[in-house]
Amino acid sequence: MKNYQQYLNILFALAVGFSGYTLARVYLTRRGLPPGACPIESFSTEISISIALCVLYFILSVVLPRIKR
Repeated sequence: MKNYQQYLNILFALAVGFSGYTLARVYLTRRGLPPGACPIESFSTEISISIALCVLYFILSVVLPRIKR
């Protein structure tokens, strides 16, 4: 019964995609700022969501196989 694997793959793709999108936005924003300016504060929500998705994927990928045995 490997039905959960499909959901884990979708969650992984979502986490990587959203993290990449956030990283690209921070990079592109930082390019136009003067030296020493920090654009991270304006993207704190997106960064928190990215971290939460990655942590959720990690926890589920460790826990679900043990539950399904």
